[in-house]
Amino acid sequence: MKWRRSAPPQTDNLRITLASKAGSYLSDVDVTITLTSGRQVLAVRTEGSFLFVALPAGAYQIAAKANHVAQTRKIVVPTRGANELRFYWDDADTHGAPRTCKGCSAMGRP
Repeated sequence: MKWRRSAPPQTDNLRITLASKAGSYLSDVDVTITLTSGRQVLAVRTEGSFLFVALPAGAYQIAAKANHVAQTRKIVVPTRGANELRFYWDDADTHGAPRTCKGCSAMGRP
């Protein structure tokens, strides 16, 4: 007897990936999805680096904010199929976040 393994049906039609340009995946990203009419559909802070959403077909604006830097994209969700959207940010230390210099910790400076 031949066994066939089938994948569960996909109900999401928008798949969002959140990462740094250096390749690290990001979490705790604020994502807002609105219709082009301005009506908000979803506002969430991610717990991981991927967000899967099932949306009715239509035009949307996706806003994502990480490390105090916001990005916005416009997409059209098709009646059939799915969209993949990727957001990439510079590493946090390039956006004014404190970083430790070599030798500074010995002198009591960050």
